[in-house]
Amino acid sequence: MARALTPHVLLHSPPRRPPCAHPALGPAGLGVALGVAALSQLTGINAVVYYAPTMLSDAGFGDSIAHLTGTGTGTGIGIGTMLVIAGVTGAIAVDALGRHRTMLCFVPLSGLAMTVLGAAILMDDSPAQRWTVIAALFAHILFNGIGMQSVVWLIAPEILPLSVRGPATSLATLTVWGFDLLIAATALSTINALGRSGTFSCTPR
Repeated sequence: MARALTPHVLLHSPPRRPPCAHPALGPAGLGVALGVAALSQLTGINAVVYYAPTMLSDAGFGDSIAHLTGTGTGTGIGIGTMLVIAGVTGAIAVDALGRHRTMLCFVPLSGLAMTVLGAAILMDDSPAQRWTVIAALFAHILFNGIGMQSVVWLIAPEILPLSVRGPATSLATLTVWGFDLLIAATALSTINALGRSGTFSCTPR
């Protein structure tokens, strides 16, 4: 039978610690938060977004179609649409499935789409090759946006101890944008060194 919440019970009951505030989650939680922050960029989402027009032009699409679907001076219609759908779907998925299941379900699909993209770049030019490139490109953005980008901004505030949550979340945010800067600064050099297929998959061109 539950005890009544009298003043005596409230004063003498041991305080309950929220699960996310347990000291054991401190170093490990910070490592997880920073690791997910780094992976959110290393999985290639912004490299694909930044260089989508180049990839689509090389796949045989005209410059006008490439910039309409990709990113010219701003976010293009196609990729912008995928990012909006990914954001809405990711918010629903995190509520319904939780962080872990959302990542486990959609991040492997993102990797598969990236592999298909790299393989499609190696194919001979044909209508099928062109549409495989654009389908894999959009699939990668969609699945990565749902499985990784929707989680990266939630995981640090939820798992870090309250005593360090502010500074540690700031460090995780700095990690996201630091790796984004690294990708933006090195992606073109990597493409020139490995080829587009080698950059976006494990298959060197």
